[in-house]
Formats: sequence, C-alpha cells, structure tokens
Amino acid sequence: ELKALEIEMELFPPPASIKITETTYQFPRNGGFILAKGSCVPYVLRWKQELKALEIEMELFPPPASIKITETTYQFPRNGGFILAKGSCVPYVLRWKQELKALEIDIEIIAALKQGEHSQITVSIDPHSDRQDDYDLNVSTDGIEIIGHGEPGLMYGLQTLINILLTCSGTSALQKDILIPTMEIHDHPSFVHRGIMLDISRDKVYTLETLFHLVPILARLRYNELQLYTEHTFAYRGHSVVWKDASPFTGEDILRLDALCRSYHIDLVPNQNCFGHLHRWLKHPEYTHLAECPDGVSHPFSDVPEPYSICPTDPRSLDFLEDLFSQLLPHFSSDRFNIGCDETMDIGQGRSKEECEKKSSSIVYVEFLKKIFKLNEKFGKKTQYWGDIVLLHPEVIPQLPKDATALVWGYEASHPYELQCSLFEKEKIPFYVCPGTNSWISISGRTENCLKTLRNSAIAGTKHGAVGYLVTDWGDHGHFQTLPVSFLGFLAGSQQAWNSNSEFSHFYLEHYLNQIFFQDENFVMSKSWFDLGNLSSVIGESCNSTLFGRIMVDGNCDLPKDLTIENLNKANTVLEDCVGLASQAKMMASDAEIIRSEFDLMIDMLRFAIELARCRLNSSDHRIANIGSSDKSRLRTDIDAILKNYEKVWKMRNRIGGLQDSMHRMQKTRKLLE
Repeated sequence: ELKALEIEMELFPPPASIKITETTYQFPRNGGFILAKGSCVPYVLRWKQELKALEIEMELFPPPASIKITETTYQFPRNGGFILAKGSCVPYVLRWKQELKALEIDIEIIAALKQGEHSQITVSIDPHSDRQDDYDLNVSTDGIEIIGHGEPGLMYGLQTLINILLTCSGTSALQKDILIPTMEIHDHPSFVHRGIMLDISRDKVYTLETLFHLVPILARLRYNELQLYTEHTFAYRGHSVVWKDASPFTGEDILRLDALCRSYHIDLVPNQNCFGHLHRWLKHPEYTHLAECPDGVSHPFSDVPEPYSICPTDPRSLDFLEDLFSQLLPHFSSDRFNIGCDETMDIGQGRSKEECEKKSSSIVYVEFLKKIFKLNEKFGKKTQYWGDIVLLHPEVIPQLPKDATALVWGYEASHPYELQCSLFEKEKIPFYVCPGTNSWISISGRTENCLKTLRNSAIAGTKHGAVGYLVTDWGDHGHFQTLPVSFLGFLAGSQQAWNSNSEFSHFYLEHYLNQIFFQDENFVMSKSWFDLGNLSSVIGESCNSTLFGRIMVDGNCDLPKDLTIENLNKANTVLEDCVGLASQAKMMASDAEIIRSEFDLMIDMLRFAIELARCRLNSSDHRIANIGSSDKSRLRTDIDAILKNYEKVWKMRNRIGGLQDSMHRMQKTRKLLE
C-alpha cells in the first residue's frame, strides 16, 4: 500500500485519474520487448535512451559528485579493442582487466598507437593536480577517456567504468558490442580520509586471510584508511604475559598487511589505546604499579573490578608507552597514529586524585594527552585521539594542539554531531566524524539507527569541515556478531564518505550489498540481512545494543518494561520470514559457504534470545531461576548446540585467541539454566 502511495506522489504533473490495485506485474530488467510502429517509434527510441541513462545513474556506487548523460551513444567492442596506458597507469589497468573477464570482454593494453589506429579507452594521470582521489571520466562517440588526478583517482575511475560496462552489457554476452550513453563524470570525495576501524581486541582477532579478502572490497568502496583497534593484541616483545592467549598480530603480519593496503591506496594507520582500556595489561602484577587504581575499579568492560587506566601523573607511564611505540610503529608506513585515550572514567579516583583536585581532572587529562602527543612526534607520527573526554569539558579544547586530529564518535541517530563538530571547528582543530556499524551487542545489527547515524554524521562533518570519516566496528562484550552483520555499515558508510550529498535508498543499498558482498543470483540474501537488522525495532529500540545482544551477554539482563509476549511473537515471525527468504539464496561470493554458516549461527542465537526472553516473561519474577524445569532443559539443549557451532564458525574468519573469553559469557547463562 505504501508503494502504491509512493507511485501516486512521484507522478508529476499528477494525472487526472489514477487507480492503483493490489496486484503487481513483474517487469524484466533485460530481455523483454516493446511493441511499437509508425509514428510511435521516435518517441520510444528517445524514451529507451532515458531509461538507460537513469539506470546508469542509479547503478554507480558510490554516487558520483557530478554526472551528465547525453543522448548519443558509443559502441564499445567486447573484443579486439585497445586501452592506451603507460607509466604508473599500467598496474591499475592490469588489475582492472582481470575484472573484465567476468563480463567476457577482452581488450588489449598498449602503450602507443600506430598511425591510423584508435584506442577505445585512454587512461592518464594529471601530474598537476593535488587532489589525488579525483577523476574525470568522459564517454564520447569516439571513445572513453579516464583522467585520474592521482593514482587513486585513476583506480576509482576504472571502478566506475566497470559499473558502466556491467550496466550496459545486459545479460547477453553474445552481444558483439556494448552501447554506452555518452556522458561526463567529474568525481571527487566529500572527505579526504575515509576509513574503517575493526576491533581486534574484544575478543575476535581476524586472520590475515580474512583481512586480505576484505582489503580489495574496502578499496572497491573507496575507503583509503584502515585501523585495527588494539588494546593487547600486538605481540610486543617482553610483554608476552599480556598477549600469550590472544593470538596477537606479529610485526610480520603488520608488514604484510601494510604492503597489501598500500597497493590499494589504503593507509593502514596504527591504533593502540594508550590511557584507558588497559585493564588487560594492568590486571597482571607486572603492570599494576602503572595503574591509576591498582586495587581495581568497576568499569563497563569487565564483570569484576580491575585496574583500568594508567596513572597520568606517574612518569613510568610514559616510559611504558615509549617501549610500546618503539616496537609497534616501525611496522607501519603510515605517518599517523591513533593513540585512543577514550573513556578514562577512573582518572582522579586513585593515584592522581590529589593532582586532579588541585587542577581539575580535565586539565590533568589534557596535560598527559599532550605528553603522549610529544612522544608520538619522536617517532615521526601525527596523532589521532578520541574526542569524548575533552568534549565533556569543552573549556579545555582551546588548549589542544592544532596539529593533532580529534575523533568525534557517536553511535545513536540522536548523537549531537552538529554541536560537537562546531566546537572543534571553532578552535581550528582538525577532526574526523566517527559513526559506527551498530553491529555490536546486537546479534543481527540495528539497520535504521545505523543508516541515520551514518547520514547525520556525514552532514555535520561536511558542514563543519571534518577532514575524515571513520566507520567504527566494535566488538564490545564478546564480539558475538559475525562479520556480515557489519557489511551494510561498511557499504552505507562508504556512500556517505564519498558523497555526503547523496541520500540512502533501501532498494539500492540491498542491491549493492548483494553485488559487492553476497553475489546472490536470486537477490534474497541481502534483503534477509537488511531486514534482520531491523528485528529489534519490533520490540523497541535500545541504546547502543539490542535486547537480543544483551540477553546473549547476560541471560539475566534487565528486560524492557514494555516487552510483551505479543511483541516477541512478532519478532519471531519476522525472523522466520527472513529464514525462509534466505533459504532461496544462491550465493556466488568466494566466501559464500562461510556467510551461510554465519547466517545459520545468527539465526540460532536470535531464536534462543527470543525464547529465553519469552520464558523469563512467563516466570514469576522474570528471572532465569524461576523458569520451569522443562523450559530450562530445552534452553540448555539450544545453547549447547549454539556453543558448539559458535566455536566452529569463529575459526572460519578469526584466530583462536579470545574465543574462550567470548564463550565465557554464554557459558554463564548456560550455568544459570542448570
């Protein structure tokens, strides 16, 4: 009914009479006929050209900054043509030619033409431009020209041409030539730095194979920065007590990943939290002397009190950081370093209390932050830092140096990006906006909140001059979500990072999600993941999590006051509809078998979460202890199967370290069910 209403509203001028009924017609995208003759033909020909232009504009992802499609066409040969490329252009054209094989296009790369010869495609790089990511793509009746304003721009221009050829080639590879509408594209990104940050500390540590698979996809989405959020998962020499059970990244791992990223113009930026979030270090006796609160403090990331932040007034804290920096940073070619320093909630509660009472905790925080900045300069790196603590005390923002970059983060649609960005803009301090995928503590994601936050942060960042856009993907409380839950955030974030003027379309996000990640011939898997990300909205939205995620972390977590059996039944209906839809999928992606296993695990976890919530609602005090014995027995059987499969699926993309820490949370719920 909504679709019918939308059609009525989209017609302009409004027709004199329209009656929309309940049935539908399935119109083929390719291979159909239009019957026309006589004086009708010229109008149909013009109309058909408009259809092709419309399809091209909608198929290009991310949407280009400027595109003008004209009425003529260029006849591009599937075989026997030339692409003229030389110098630094050649490696990109060689990689691009590999992708053409899927379209059954064979074109020869040459560096020079003989007299009388003509190239179908000409590529070059403008040596005078300082906007490396920009490109121009022109299709005329004589051929195609791509001018990259730098090597990255050439790579992005070739990606766009692939999309155009894919759109115009239709379904028949037997067609000798491909008709391409003539057009001019002038494209450039909204944000200079466009990044993804993956959490490799709570508790998943991705295998190199997983990251090597992901890097080309991120480049396809035009990300040019990758960070691996680290607390204790780098193999620092002399500190093995901290990381020995975590399957950490080694220096060689980083060198290999850094080399791959450079080949795709992705800057692998080192990331090591340096102030708070160091409980996995400070809980060991060898490091407790560095803690702000050596006897421990309650914090959200542990079930028991632990030392959490290092003491900002202890000179040994900087000596400790210098040792870490000297081992970590030489493995990265990047000239930047994210030092973290977020959520230092215990500062002033322990050894720095006297100094904080004398100066204020915000001043003590900023003074230590500046010392880390200075230490970082010793290693030739520019500093990035999370901006949450100084935003709590905006009066200290003017004291921050102008050559370090603040990272403004927030993960709810209501987050005050507008206000926070303006505070850094006012003081001329460079900053990123940092929304997230909303995958963590959710099991299946939070689709609508994710899209709204990505959009709002892009709008505020563009308005106030943000230099970067970083999409974060956290693993809080066990990292229960599988990697595909984050795919939508990666995809939609790339659209906003490249073109913050573009609006989201659910239909086309599902389309690109399928094209880039799932490659499902039946086009159903992307819709299933998309809709499962909205499952929590059936029972009411939560901040930074869903009930399904929270109940897997803690089986006795608080239930929403307005939760009803009816709402849980509705959620279960949506869930089973998605399962039925996904059963029709025929995925061709190289990791299709892994995705199917991850999907099945996600479904089992959601079913268990819904059923546990239902049983608790039916108990006298809504606690596990008073669930009936037969229900407990059934739930134990379900969670035992989940735990067994969880370990199997974990190993498909992740190292073994961290698995037991993650499973421990579900095992506590299993124990409560005994």
